[in-house]
Amino acid sequence: MTLYELFSNWLTQSPWPCAVFALLVCLESSPVIGLLIPGLILLPALGSLSGHGLIDFWDLFMCALFGALIADSIGYWLGRLGYTEWHRKLIWPRTHKVQRRIHAHFERYGPYALFTGRIMWLIHPMVPMAAGALGMHTLTFYLVDLMAALLWVLLYLGGGHWLGVLWQALDSGDRIWLITGLILILSVITVISGWLKRRA
Repeated sequence: MTLYELFSNWLTQSPWPCAVFALLVCLESSPVIGLLIPGLILLPALGSLSGHGLIDFWDLFMCALFGALIADSIGYWLGRLGYTEWHRKLIWPRTHKVQRRIHAHFERYGPYALFTGRIMWLIHPMVPMAAGALGMHTLTFYLVDLMAALLWVLLYLGGGHWLGVLWQALDSGDRIWLITGLILILSVITVISGWLKRRA
């Protein structure tokens, strides 16, 4: 049994699968913790469960969206309460420049920075906290964040869903090409993310 099969069996056989999905996405989007969890892999992996017919896509979508919004709310209110002051002292120094750039982006573009930053997988766990620290109005935050989270969850879960559908439609030979293509795409993304981190 592959690692993916173990993962999917554990999720789908859980007594409360929706709670598990929401918790995983919440952790991926949470300040600090989210920086350590590869959402680029987690969200499509969850989406592929519906592509394999193991769970309804829209049930999964609503659970994941709920988890993302909970994490964003936590980040926003921690920012409003001054969490960023001691956050800078605890988190590794390499993220300090990234935080400063996010703040500068907010000061320049306002709510648009929240929308674009929330969709970017590399920095999105830190974006709601920056919005709170900079005093973004609560109603504005929730309206913009809801739209951004809807799009983010739909893109990542939807991509995983259609990969799951495609996987089942292919024979073993074609699946090798699909795996090779995915590895190449992930390699390119890894190189780009490393380059962005060095620039930051």
